[in-house]
Amino acid sequence: MTVEKDGFTRFAPAAKGRDRYLTMDKSQAIRVIEAQRCLASQPQLRSSQFDAGYGVMLSAAR
Repeated sequence: MTVEKDGFTRFAPAAKGRDRYLTMDKSQAIRVIEAQRCLASQPQLRSSQFDAGYGVMLSAAR
């Protein structure tokens, strides 16, 4: 996967590469965009309440 200077991403498949290029139809694309919008619009948790590295709520006894 390469990112061009203009921000365009280019995928070049490799036989034993780790990256994958996913394809979807129009109805799947609509669902993905909806999910991304929902996730992006959620309020951010304060770092003192949430351990971003593991996604686990921290106890007050720490």
